[in-house]
Order: sequence, then C-alpha cells, then structure tokens
Amino acid sequence: MSYRPSPADMVSYGYDPDRIRKILKRDLEAAKHCHVDITLKDVETVQSDPDRVRNWVIITRQVLFTRRKDEATELWRIPAEGGEPQNLGLTMRKIEHLSLHSDGRRIVFTGPGPRPGNEVWAMENILSTSTASR
Repeated sequence: MSYRPSPADMVSYGYDPDRIRKILKRDLEAAKHCHVDITLKDVETVQSDPDRVRNWVIITRQVLFTRRKDEATELWRIPAEGGEPQNLGLTMRKIEHLSLHSDGRRIVFTGPGPRPGNEVWAMENILSTSTASR
C-alpha cells in the first residue's frame, strides 16, 4: 500500500514535528496490517527551511513498537536503514502509552513500578545507548 501524506501537513506551513507524529500514527494505525511505503510528493514550499524535509525523513523512519512475550512486554525498533527488528533490551510486565519525543532521542511510557499501579518512565538516547529512569 502506498501512503502519500499531505505535504502541507508534513513540511510546509506551521511545521510541527509532534503534529507530524500524531498524523502519521493516526494514519498508519488504519493500515497496521498492511505493508506500507510512505512517499512525500508534490512539495511546493518548505518556507525557506530545507531542513524540514531532512527532519521529516528522520521522523518517518523511526519505528518503535512493543511486543508481548509470555507475560511481559518488550520494547523493539526497526532501524531507519531497514533490516530486522531489534530488541532494545527493555522488558517489563507492561509497557503502555509509548510516545517518542520530536528530537528522536527520548521516549516516555507508563509501566509498573515498585508500588502497585503504573508509573511514568522516561528513556533518553533510545536510538543509540538506552538509559531508563523513573
């Protein structure tokens, strides 16, 4: 399936990386059982900021996901260069509400803590060396 998001939403007026992620997440959720290629076409303006297109590519290529294994949840990614999914080495009873920051280096999610109930967890440098904190 070919997905062609609106260039106006992606790189033109009112450029906002968090909004781009929200749109991509919404649209790709509808295609979650399909193989999808994403193409940015017919870009007329980037408001004199060509870095918008480079940053859009970085945002679009970051795929993080969770996978259930037995009674636990693992955090995985698919590298931007392609290839096999990689386990990021984080396994918890539950990982929910996963969100990637617009800088691509930090994620936030909820998961179990030492007390009953969930806590908010943050990880920095997730696409390189991962460190977690609560």
